[in-house]
Amino acid sequence: MITILGSEMGPEVDAAKTVRDAIVTAWPWAETNPAASIFLVPNVQCYGETPQDLDLVVLLTVPPDKAKFTPFTPLRVGMSDKPEDISDVRVRSLCLVIEVKDHGPQNVRFEGMKVEVRYPSSARSAEWHSATKQSENQKYSLKRYLERHMPHPVPWITNLLWLRNVAREALPKGTHNILPATVTWSGILNVVAINMGVWDQAGIYTLSAAKAESAVSFARVCDLLTHRLVPTTLDRHRMDCIAKAEIQNNWMDSLGKQQLIFAGRGGTGKTMILLGLAWRAQEQRGARCLVLTYNRALVADIRRLLTLMGASDDIGGPCIQVHTIHSFFYRLFKALGVMDEADEDFLKDFENNKTIALDYVRNQLLTRADLAKAAAKAPELLLWDLVFIDEAQDWPTDERDILHALYSAIKFVIADGRDQLVRADANCDWSKGDFSAKSLRIQLNRGLRMKSNLARFANALAETMKLSGWNIEEHRPAAGGRIIVVEGDYFNSRERHDFLVNEAAVNGNYPVDLLLCVPPALVAHDNAGHRYAKPATTLRAWGHEVWDAVSEEQRSTYPTSVRQLRIVQYDSCRGLEGWTVINLGLDEFFEYKLASWAQTAGVHSQELVDEPLLAQRHATRWLMIPVSRAIDTLVLQVHSRQTAVGAALHDIAQRFGDFVEWVSV
Repeated sequence: MITILGSEMGPEVDAAKTVRDAIVTAWPWAETNPAASIFLVPNVQCYGETPQDLDLVVLLTVPPDKAKFTPFTPLRVGMSDKPEDISDVRVRSLCLVIEVKDHGPQNVRFEGMKVEVRYPSSARSAEWHSATKQSENQKYSLKRYLERHMPHPVPWITNLLWLRNVAREALPKGTHNILPATVTWSGILNVVAINMGVWDQAGIYTLSAAKAESAVSFARVCDLLTHRLVPTTLDRHRMDCIAKAEIQNNWMDSLGKQQLIFAGRGGTGKTMILLGLAWRAQEQRGARCLVLTYNRALVADIRRLLTLMGASDDIGGPCIQVHTIHSFFYRLFKALGVMDEADEDFLKDFENNKTIALDYVRNQLLTRADLAKAAAKAPELLLWDLVFIDEAQDWPTDERDILHALYSAIKFVIADGRDQLVRADANCDWSKGDFSAKSLRIQLNRGLRMKSNLARFANALAETMKLSGWNIEEHRPAAGGRIIVVEGDYFNSRERHDFLVNEAAVNGNYPVDLLLCVPPALVAHDNAGHRYAKPATTLRAWGHEVWDAVSEEQRSTYPTSVRQLRIVQYDSCRGLEGWTVINLGLDEFFEYKLASWAQTAGVHSQELVDEPLLAQRHATRWLMIPVSRAIDTLVLQVHSRQTAVGAALHDIAQRFGDFVEWVSV
């Protein structure tokens, strides 16, 4: 049986139909033979991977006694590097990922066996992009995706590059993975065999994606590749905020002409405005937009949201790409020769490499012309029309100056969270610096995330904890909201947690719309040394699915099921939100931040400053970040009302008993 799954139209679907017709021509029996299982899956999404979009995946298991082809050239057998003359090859299974390019011959060029393409409809039509690298990256993206979601082993994957408007005669001579405009199934199998090699099984030469067919579940692979993310009610609201945000005309007019700075505390809509501007820029102007933040959990959250909106990650076209600061600087420094190619400990040498880079740009040893040359070789990584900086107040000034120098400050859009500091000692002012430009500053005061009671509660907590100057304006149209303070063990009662999940469901929310934050004390390591959140174990035992961003592996991706409850450490919660937010060990987290003040704030003069007061302010500013994540319901668990945070919460609960509930367990 031959089946085309998923999308119903588009060039990728046309490509799938062409492959199907080629298979039927070569193997007429494949359409009706129940032992033949052939799936063509266009427009595959490898959620959480980069690249994420795959044009066409072919999955095939067939009876080898019927599925045969004749090699055009000698083939490698097993692990041998020496090709052998073979007269007949049988096919057992295949897993192919095919990158489809419809560029005309004038927009395709060959560098040896490598293919480069350019996009004539783009304002950057002179830029050439490596289609060969794109195809190779897709193979490893699919491999990682399968490894994350299914038990080992996964099938061997062969990547092919199909130039549907380039004749066979124009292709380079030699061994490569390129398909010409006109293809036959025998021709495709030959290219696969040349790249993959064949197995000698008792004198029978076999093309197979697995040594033991029964060990690989091709049905499971199919299920994964046809899985589609489903937006929740909250997702749709956030998507509307991006696509239909109230973006003022003068903001759009200023994009690329002067730097825009949006300032406001957590929940005032800064990130949504940034994404709204980026969305319009790529939709209306064909812009390539880069979004940078330090928080990997937030990167995962934004990528998931953009995936739901159908944002493209095409290497040459308009797009919005989201990266962490460190991953982007790694690519930047490597491309510009700032760091040694052999440097394997990038984070250890990060500060030194920044110093070198800043010295280079200040002394004109590294210029925008150098960046342009590097971007010509890797435009998908370095060529950006607009750069959006989230939580910009927390950036060191050297990172600001390096980016301003290389990309020009007028290309930047800034979200300034004011006093939400995590990485830096003091607010970074993006209107200043050696390479600054004229800026338009827009102040945001109204709390758009939190319902009015939550904003009122947050203001009361800041006041009680003596955090002067912290205030967020209540959004009166968003009335309601409640706070539950749990004194004691939150997991003492499964019914309490299930009630919160079910209550959110009544309001149209799924577990993925909830957020659970944990302090370092609730992080553990398994026997292999991998980190995980202790509550994740309890929740799984209760039958809940979780996305545990404490885990390095999971934090690099994003939730792919609406049934997954999100778990993050407090240090990674900034920028995230949830319909219901559960903050565990909040008093413990506050004490942890108090104790870490000396390490995070650097050296302080005992004669000039009041250390306890500054430590208190530092820890309280941190406290306000998780407290301002919720939309409707905020759950705060403390060990005792005798702790500093517990006492403050108990006082507020007594004053605001109409919407703050105190539960002792």
